[in-house]
Amino acid sequence: IRTMFNPGGSGDGGVWGLQIAPHTPHPRVIQTMASLDPLEILRMDTTCSICLDYLMDPVTIGCGHSFCRTCISRCWETRTQDFLCPVCRELCALNIMVPNRQLASVVEIAKQLHSPKRKLPDEPVCPQHYEVLHFFCKEDQEVMCLMCAVSHGDRAHSVEPLEDVMMEYKVWDYYPLAVTARTQFLLRVWERIQECCHRQRIICDFEELFSLLAEEKEAQLLRLKAEEAAILEKLKGSRALLSEQRLSLSKLIADMEEKSLQSGPEILKVISSFLIFCLCPGDMTLDPETAHPNLMLSENLKSVHFINISQVLQDTPRRFTLYPCVLGSAAYTSGRHYWEVDVGNKTQWALGVCYESVSRNAKVDTKPEAGYWRVRLWNGKYAATTTPFTPLHLRVKPKRVGVFLDYEAGKVSFYNVTDHSHIYTFSVAFAEPVCPLFYPGIRFGHVNAAPLVICQPLDWE
Repeated sequence: IRTMFNPGGSGDGGVWGLQIAPHTPHPRVIQTMASLDPLEILRMDTTCSICLDYLMDPVTIGCGHSFCRTCISRCWETRTQDFLCPVCRELCALNIMVPNRQLASVVEIAKQLHSPKRKLPDEPVCPQHYEVLHFFCKEDQEVMCLMCAVSHGDRAHSVEPLEDVMMEYKVWDYYPLAVTARTQFLLRVWERIQECCHRQRIICDFEELFSLLAEEKEAQLLRLKAEEAAILEKLKGSRALLSEQRLSLSKLIADMEEKSLQSGPEILKVISSFLIFCLCPGDMTLDPETAHPNLMLSENLKSVHFINISQVLQDTPRRFTLYPCVLGSAAYTSGRHYWEVDVGNKTQWALGVCYESVSRNAKVDTKPEAGYWRVRLWNGKYAATTTPFTPLHLRVKPKRVGVFLDYEAGKVSFYNVTDHSHIYTFSVAFAEPVCPLFYPGIRFGHVNAAPLVICQPLDWE
């Protein structure tokens, strides 16, 4: 029999009634309950089935059982639908509970009646219903509480009070059986813990595996993205190169068509000039003892670029200290000589020859009168450094410039290797040794940072 609360009743919110439980307990169970100490029964009725302590602020749910307000609220926290009563397992609606003030008064009375001398011993309880074990099932050979005994009655099992069973087996102390029940309870708890630990290990292993797979996926995507960017950049460069080569070929075809209309002597003159380049290439290198402190030379002495930090170099009379340039390693006093320099997309540069005796640390005007014969690019304009400067209007921006020196003939000629066209020629009667001159221009951040590179003549793409 259990108390039931009807919210739709009259009075202060509802009415209380009685309901007969669907299971009829074993007669011996009812007899045992009747034989218990009334104070013990009172303690059992005023104890919360969840926290196993006296009811605190008792409330009654739909099935009629009462619990601490805090305990039943904690049970409802993780629920979103109706849940089963912890005692009778009946389906109850969430968040519907009624304060039981009369039961609260009874709990206070029970606390006063249960003095420390009358306190029940710390006995084993049922792991399912958390009630004291007072019955024994002979078929299952298991100690159980009152709720378990009621449920076993439907199975036609022989459930008897624990005291009678102990009398039958002439056991005058029920603690060994209680210890067995305690052991069974601990074993079930241990199995549950083992199961939870195993499940947690599996969850952790899968989470770690998922994390590794996610990291590997991210790394592979980044690698593919980098490869894609590199391939696109390479394709873009190839496309630009093909466009440039197509333009160069178009201009070469146009020049060939133009030259095909020239007379025989003019064609032979052009051919002879290119044959001269083929016959007089030299192994040109830079002279590090003449390089300005702000110029950085490559290890093979084939390229030079400007740096913003001045280097600490050996002070020699041959080193330029004012004009940031460098000379070639050879000084020519005769013969024909040809070299090519890759200027790329630089915004400033100057190439040519100068007397070996030019001043290295004085401010001079770098013109033919001072012993300089140069062609330069400055502020997007090409010019020959004559007096005054001679502007040069080039059809194609040179990526590589060829310099031809004929000492005996007194000629210094410059050629656009990109489209095989003539740029400018100086005529001078040389009176002393001359050296190749290289000026990479001033660097502004990443602007004009590329070097001047001495290339192998006739190594055209």
